[in-house]
Amino acid sequence: MRRVVAAVALLLVLLVCSAPSAAAHAYVISQSPSSGAELATSPAAVVVRFSEPVTLASGTATSVLASSGERVDTGSPVLDGDRLTIPLQRGLPKGVYVANWSVISADSHPVGGSLQFGVGVLTVAVAEPAAPQPSSLLQLINGVLKGLVYLGLSVALGAAIAARLLHVSWPRLWLAAGFLAAAIGSLLQIPVQYLWGASASQATWDGLLQSFGSDYAVTIYLRVALLALAWAVRRWLPVFAVVALLVVVTVVRNGHGGAEGGWIFVSTLAHATAATAWVGGLVVLGWAMLTRRLSVPQLRRLPAWSRYAGGAVAVIALTGVAQAVVQVRYPAALVHTTYGWVLIAKVVLVAVAGLFAILGNRWVRAHSRLPDRPAPGETSRLRRFARREAAIGAAIVIVSGVLSSVDPAQATYAPTTTQTLTAGPYTVSLRIAPARRGPVGFRVTATGAADATPLAQQVQLTLDQPGGAIRALPVEFTARIPGSIRSGQPVPITFVSSVVVLPDIGDWRAQLTVVASPTEQYSLATDFTAY
Repeated sequence: MRRVVAAVALLLVLLVCSAPSAAAHAYVISQSPSSGAELATSPAAVVVRFSEPVTLASGTATSVLASSGERVDTGSPVLDGDRLTIPLQRGLPKGVYVANWSVISADSHPVGGSLQFGVGVLTVAVAEPAAPQPSSLLQLINGVLKGLVYLGLSVALGAAIAARLLHVSWPRLWLAAGFLAAAIGSLLQIPVQYLWGASASQATWDGLLQSFGSDYAVTIYLRVALLALAWAVRRWLPVFAVVALLVVVTVVRNGHGGAEGGWIFVSTLAHATAATAWVGGLVVLGWAMLTRRLSVPQLRRLPAWSRYAGGAVAVIALTGVAQAVVQVRYPAALVHTTYGWVLIAKVVLVAVAGLFAILGNRWVRAHSRLPDRPAPGETSRLRRFARREAAIGAAIVIVSGVLSSVDPAQATYAPTTTQTLTAGPYTVSLRIAPARRGPVGFRVTATGAADATPLAQQVQLTLDQPGGAIRALPVEFTARIPGSIRSGQPVPITFVSSVVVLPDIGDWRAQLTVVASPTEQYSLATDFTAY
């Protein structure tokens, strides 16, 4: 038995220490050619660099298309850590081309992207390409499947431990059902995860088969093996508890917490472990212990359960707040992202569950010190509280599974910033979309104060990062578009930039110059925030 404990402890250390340290979600930090660029000659390849090492979503995860729809990429894309290279055919003729890619970031989420460039022509006549998006239906299925795995683990692991605490016999059929649900659901995650990631490009049989050898799949195989070990040692509570913790580690390792590493990994592990213990305990309480009138010894054990459940809920609350700060980051992202709204739904469910927990705790405090058994009908009151709290807890677990399949709010929050400024006789509208780290486009509209004001001929824009390393990052404007001509009214002139990559979040300063003529120029400076 000592050897088993030592082996399990060593495996726990290895799993925690091997959790990758990476950004929660990959984003582009450079691309060549830049989106919107006009090239004099045909490039040899499209090169995209990401913020972290990524993997290709499938064998058809990249493409470069001419305006006719014909593919002009050749051979296979080359992925070297965080650098993706898509080789192109030689001597591309004049025209506009759109490159697309779909990769998988460290948190197992698919990330799509696109850029367009012109060879010998401007690209402004072509709308900015939309990045390939994975299937929302498969994303939902993946999230619900994760939630069902979490429920299986609650019944198999959390309930088994709570039953020991409450000295209740936990039915073998329930226990086996929990283990089977967790194991089968885990194995189903492998093809569903692949199909979700590949849905942004095209799934293939070869890609599906290869997904069963991925790191994601290997972690799931380890989970299933640990579940089998937990079943074998279920009679030895200390060993069973450690193996159960290892199972939860494998769950966290394949999600947001595993991608982040460090304290976020530990926080996510504590959150998931506490939730498993809480929901599992409620299931035992509602469907095993409170099915008949409580005896005096059972009544005396309820305060211990209240402390156990209260501690679990406190851990859930504290770690949940910590993770929300990291994954949301910006208050406005709560109501402008899918992740934010799902998180709000989870918080509401937790609040409702807390109400039933308070009612149950009051019952326990009022009855646990009575000299005799509770009066007939009183046990059924506590059972109703426990079952309702358990049902809401199950809903919270499902919502948590969906939340883990949604891109974090801080990774998807992409507000558009528009500022109205003055540069000499010009009213300047500066539009930044999206105002976030990664590829960004700028649109400047300069309107004279009067019809006689000279038309803006060009604009010059550089970006500085106050207190940072970036100085005078140039923004190239590839198009000048005159507005409507109306008698007696100044004509607005709009300038559209090619895409520039902002490498960091935080405060930025834009230095803008409106050029009316070689001798007439007006400058201004303004600050904006990249999210």
